[in-house]
Amino acid sequence: MRAVITKMLIICFVFFVAACSPRERIEEPAVSESRLENTTPPKQPSIELPVTEDEIENVHSAIFALGHDGWDEKPMSIGDSLGGWTLKDLQIQYDETGIGRLDAVFIGNVTINGAISRSFFMENGFDFLVDKEDEVKIPHYISPEMSPKDRLMFMLDIPDDITNTLVLEYGDEIECKIAIIDYHFIFAYMMAPSKATVISIEIL
Repeated sequence: MRAVITKMLIICFVFFVAACSPRERIEEPAVSESRLENTTPPKQPSIELPVTEDEIENVHSAIFALGHDGWDEKPMSIGDSLGGWTLKDLQIQYDETGIGRLDAVFIGNVTINGAISRSFFMENGFDFLVDKEDEVKIPHYISPEMSPKDRLMFMLDIPDDITNTLVLEYGDEIECKIAIIDYHFIFAYMMAPSKATVISIEIL
């Protein structure tokens, strides 16, 4: 009997020691510093800044003068006048080198002398070579990108009732006086001739 009691006391002592022993600490795995350094924040969307006043002025204005010699040269915006012309529309396209194309439409009522001929640019069209002394009546874009020209020539937009009175073969030229009510000037690196709308032609 005594031996049985002794065994029971030993068993109770073992359970008591096991219950009182410190439990093993469980720790979360540490994150390495290299992993933290390689973590980048999400990319924020880019925000376009508003156009500055200087950029707006550059887009909507250009320097014009009368004739190739640059008489009465000045910067012009839509609504400004030069000689007998008013700038009605101005469109400028930029590329990596500067102005790639410029379209300017002037309106007025101007009479000029020159020579009319069949156009090589447009089927059933007409070209007009301006007399040297009348070149100062035509607005011209002023820019170092413009290559100098000896003479001023542009295409004509002529109503049918006036066209029917013209008898011209390709290669022929007729001296005349024309009245035009608009002038569309085009500057571009590609072939883009200017043109004007005719309201009357007087053969000289």
